[in-house]
Amino acid sequence: MIKKLDITARNLFLTLTEGNRYLLLETDFIHKPAEQVDDVDFFTEKEWLWDNTFLDEHQEDGPLLVKMDEDSSLLTEYLNNWAPKNAAILLLSHYDIDKVLQHLQSIILIMKPDGNQSRLRLHEPRKLAGLFDALDEKTQSTLMGPIEHILWLENCGHDQTWYQTSNKSPHLPRHNEVRWFHFNHEHMNRLNKFEEEWFIRSLAWQIADEHKLGIEQAQQQTNTLCQQALQNGFTAEQDITEYCSLHLKHPEIVNNRSCTILLQEQSIPPHARLARIQRQLRLI
Repeated sequence: MIKKLDITARNLFLTLTEGNRYLLLETDFIHKPAEQVDDVDFFTEKEWLWDNTFLDEHQEDGPLLVKMDEDSSLLTEYLNNWAPKNAAILLLSHYDIDKVLQHLQSIILIMKPDGNQSRLRLHEPRKLAGLFDALDEKTQSTLMGPIEHILWLENCGHDQTWYQTSNKSPHLPRHNEVRWFHFNHEHMNRLNKFEEEWFIRSLAWQIADEHKLGIEQAQQQTNTLCQQALQNGFTAEQDITEYCSLHLKHPEIVNNRSCTILLQEQSIPPHARLARIQRQLRLI
């Protein structure tokens, strides 16, 4: 169960006085995070999430787990700089950093119902709401393990929301196990639905910015164009984005019979159709 927060993470975080406080940093959005942490609080404990795992050679490209003291300036740095960049989440746990690290390492890979494995990006704030919404309370507790609370800011540009989720039954991590956590079909259906909704919402904000549209108008156009794209066999997010952009930049496509026929010709790969349309438009 997750909930949106009407108060700042700082105020809520400070009320949760028991246990250890952690940051999990996303290196895709923070350059040299270990150095940045040292610049703010040199004496803090920190561990690379991928250290001593199958991703060990790339550990400094992966998440960084940081334990904060109560008076650490890292919380201010998080609130002012890292949270708005979708670059970190806050964790609370009574367990020491080694136990939290052990658990997080054990869920780097999870199993899907089709038997394939997938990378779990627990450190990515933009997708956490969908992840926890997809899970029932017992499964969420299993996934969180020794972590009691997670707080994060989801920043989609114009839309910024603080979230919190809690674990009523924190427990010690499994010992030296990997790929033990399984998503079932219901979990995957909920996750896929969230991914679709999140993509359309993000695309609508992007279209609103690029084409100077109000968000309601952008959402309406995005929904309509995404449905058209899917009906014409465009399923990859990149292709759908380009399909929408093409129609908004060149509304004359609708009245161009050759372009319309080409877009509907599903025997031709989607990216090839889009490339041909671009060439045709340059000749018109």
